[in-house]
Amino acid sequence: MTDSVDVPGQPPRKILIAIRKIFKPLVRMSISFGIPISALIELLKEVFVEVAESEYKIDDKRPTDSRVTLLTGVHRKDVRRLRNQQLPEDSVPDVISLGALVVAKWVSDPDYIDSNGQPLALMRNVSSGSDGTSGAPSFESLIESVSRKDIRSRVVLDEWLRLGVVEINTSNQVNLCSDAFVPQSGLDEKAYFLGKNIHDHLAVIVHNLAEENAMLERCVYYDGLSTQAVDELHIQATTETMKALKNINQLALRLQSENQSSINKSYRFNFGAYFYGAKVDEIPASNENS
Repeated sequence: MTDSVDVPGQPPRKILIAIRKIFKPLVRMSISFGIPISALIELLKEVFVEVAESEYKIDDKRPTDSRVTLLTGVHRKDVRRLRNQQLPEDSVPDVISLGALVVAKWVSDPDYIDSNGQPLALMRNVSSGSDGTSGAPSFESLIESVSRKDIRSRVVLDEWLRLGVVEINTSNQVNLCSDAFVPQSGLDEKAYFLGKNIHDHLAVIVHNLAEENAMLERCVYYDGLSTQAVDELHIQATTETMKALKNINQLALRLQSENQSSINKSYRFNFGAYFYGAKVDEIPASNENS
């Protein structure tokens, strides 16, 4: 891929170069988990057929096997086989579907944050005041406010302790270890976020390549920095990002609550950020905001 000039009838070279770069961390991850190239090729065939079938219809008609082969390059015999097989279920792990709601409330609801907007350390169980009414907010009351007592708080607490989402402090209170639901362990949970977040980020980029109404996708890039400088930038980026995420979370929680009676509730959004620092072999004198 040394020639950067496009050839008529061939895919754009710059797009192929970009895809090659995208593949590198995915291949690194695949090797580390013992996933061979044959498994990835089969997976790519599945995805090519799935996308061609669902997104490249003519007059809203299901494309024929021959058309799918024409669009994707997947052999017609494989197309027929793949179209008849059941797709793997992309389900949300139970601990995440509940966890996202609980953490969103923990970092936004006035009952569960302090005067500085930080999530409170919570007692494990609901306590009663002298008059018999419920006392201070607790982890149990937080879980019940979201799950309507369908799931016991002790079950959630044990799982979150395992994942590193919360910890027990010296006062026997439950502390939130992160302002977003980010499991420190638990492969299923991490794999879910890998697929969800990278999919959405790539979907934005692909949309912006083809559409004029661009979605938000920006980054700040600098090289020629020391390790200490990157560490300082990481701290600052984390601080500023968490402020933005909290503000967006509070707004989304309020809008979702106000929208309960609406019949138009079929949309979702995903807003995130990342920070990546690495050593470069050659350091050109450049900086860029994009």
